[in-house]
Amino acid sequence: MYIDIVREIHVMASCSHENIVRFLTSFVYKTELWIIMDLLDGGSIRQIIERRIRDKTDWYQGVLDEREIATVMRETLKGLEYLRKIDFICRIINRC
Repeated sequence: MYIDIVREIHVMASCSHENIVRFLTSFVYKTELWIIMDLLDGGSIRQIIERRIRDKTDWYQGVLDEREIATVMRETLKGLEYLRKIDFICRIINRC
């Protein structure tokens, strides 16, 4: 398992794409592995949706409009396409 973790850290460190959060470094503290990555000040899509639900009274009509959903999906697919090109996704699928 340790070898797998080290291998994944090397893959993360080699990723360079605008739609993949940049890996900065990692270290072990006591028995914990800490992975340092770029901060996403806007938050995750989950945090954005939760914030909109909290702030919007008519959230049941949808928290994202069609254009926002399309943008999130397009950018996510660009990141997945990059991971596929570097054969990262194949490694994940083969382990399942």
